[in-house]
Amino acid sequence: MDLCKTSKLLFLIISVGYVRYADSSDQPGNPHVTTENDSEEEDNFEVTETSETPSGSEPFKQKDSCDSIIFMKKNDDGILVPMDEKEYKLIFENPFKKIFIFQKNLEMLLCNYQNIFENLSGNPFTASLTYFKDKSVRKKEMENMSTETPGSY
Repeated sequence: MDLCKTSKLLFLIISVGYVRYADSSDQPGNPHVTTENDSEEEDNFEVTETSETPSGSEPFKQKDSCDSIIFMKKNDDGILVPMDEKEYKLIFENPFKKIFIFQKNLEMLLCNYQNIFENLSGNPFTASLTYFKDKSVRKKEMENMSTETPGSY
C-alpha cells in the first residue's frame, strides 16, 4: 500500500473517532453541552485552576486489543443480528494481524461489545477488514473503491 493511501486511511480512522465523540456530546444530560438558559447562569462565576484530576473521574484508557470481535448484519426483517461464521471468512492470521472477508453486508462492528463501526446508509459496504492486533488498528476495504479517485475514503 502506498503512502498516500495509508495517510488517507489514517485520516479516516481519526476523523471517524472525532465525529463519534462530537456526536456523543449532543446527548441529553451531558454536562459539557450548554443551552440558552444555562448561558445566563454562567456569566457570574470564578475560574480556578487545579492541577489535580477531580475525584471520581478517571482519564479514558483505550484497550489495545479486542478480546471479542462481533460482525453484525441486518436480517430479512431489517434487524441487526450477529453474522454466522459462514457469512465471513478469516482468510489470514498471524501473531500480528487478521484479515476477514465478508459474504454478507457488514452493518456494524463490535469490539469487546462496544460499537466501533457502523455503516451509514448510502455508503458502500465493507468487503474486507484487516485487524492489526498490536495497535488495534482496523482497515476497511470498500467494494466500490477506486485507486484513481481522490477523496474516495
